Amino acid sequence: MSQELDVEQYTKNEAFKTLVAIEEHLASFSNAPMFCTACLRKHFSYLEILAEECFPAQCTINPVLKIIREWAISLKNNLENLDEKKIEEIAIQAREFRKRIEEEPVKHLTG
Repeated sequence: MSQELDVEQYTKNEAFKTLVAIEEHLASFSNAPMFCTACLRKHFSYLEILAEECFPAQCTINPVLKIIREWAISLKNNLENLDEKKIEEIAIQAREFRKRIEEEPVKHLTG
């Protein structure tokens, strides 16, 4: 018996966890910038993928995913020479997106 996947809930959960990971990497960025830059690039790419996969399913969280996708794309290739102010700004944005994702209701799409 196969279990149906709730596409929107999965996307919401994965985006939430990825934003948490971004926040954590930014919190320790000054200790390991090379490690964190590579991981941040990976996490931003994953957010982009999550959003793109949910768009065709007409997820109710698509409006916030669209904003997160644009944010992730703009940052993933601009992580060199980050200063503390920029790191803090990105961390605040990630936290705000995480809270928005957490509060968004889902309509439970299965596929």
